[in-house]
Amino acid sequence: YQSEESKEEMGYDVGELTMSTDLEGTRMSIQPKVVDAGHYHRQVMRLTGLDVQERQGQRMSIDTPKLPVKLKLVHGLGSVAYGIKDNGFSTFLLIFYNQVLGMDAKLVSFALMCALILDAFVDPVIGHLSDRTYTRWGRRLPWLYAAPIPLAASWLLLWSPPDLPPTQMFFYLVAVAMLVRTLVSACEVPSVALVPELTRDYDERTGLMRYRFLFGWAGGLLMLFLAYDVFLRATPEHPHGQLNPDGYWTYGLFGGGLMAAAVLLSAW
Repeated sequence: YQSEESKEEMGYDVGELTMSTDLEGTRMSIQPKVVDAGHYHRQVMRLTGLDVQERQGQRMSIDTPKLPVKLKLVHGLGSVAYGIKDNGFSTFLLIFYNQVLGMDAKLVSFALMCALILDAFVDPVIGHLSDRTYTRWGRRLPWLYAAPIPLAASWLLLWSPPDLPPTQMFFYLVAVAMLVRTLVSACEVPSVALVPELTRDYDERTGLMRYRFLFGWAGGLLMLFLAYDVFLRATPEHPHGQLNPDGYWTYGLFGGGLMAAAVLLSAW
């Protein structure tokens, strides 16, 4: 049964209930009425309260203001930290711990795998905590203020380990790699969570993510260029620059400072 009030609110009724009797007993059925799809669509739009403009030959869009390019640039700048981390882990970390420090390549790979597995659980936890962070600066910005400096310090520690036996060096690498990944997530997850909070428009959200990917790749490529041409350049003492331990210390120092500066500027 559908009340008259329901029919009036929705703009249509679902059908009529009919009953028939035969030798097997009483049967009930609903005879649906033909519904005007366009009328139904307009009623749904009216009841949801969305300010939707529908134009012939164009998709529906919600009228929202455009974000300034400056905001997109500053927000995207924060992903430089992710690009630097990604480049370091995928390009130089195995070479440094295996070829420079003499650690077994299988142990280095296993340590990096442990840190990667932890990262799969850390990201949703940080997202959950960020959603429930209530401060005068909002939910996301406190994370972007607190994480960059520890991230810079842990990044430097990753590239300047103490002189330890192989077993202890393995646990050192696992701990510091996990710390770096956790702090990068503490910067990246709240920053990405800001995207749907800055705008409701699909195209504007896409634009924000475009700048994030742009700066992420730019940060990684910048560190790759500086590593080969500046920090790990060949010298008479080290004809193969990638085997120079002093160069990795400079690489870690500069990379950590750039990470912290990029995230702090994106939150400012």
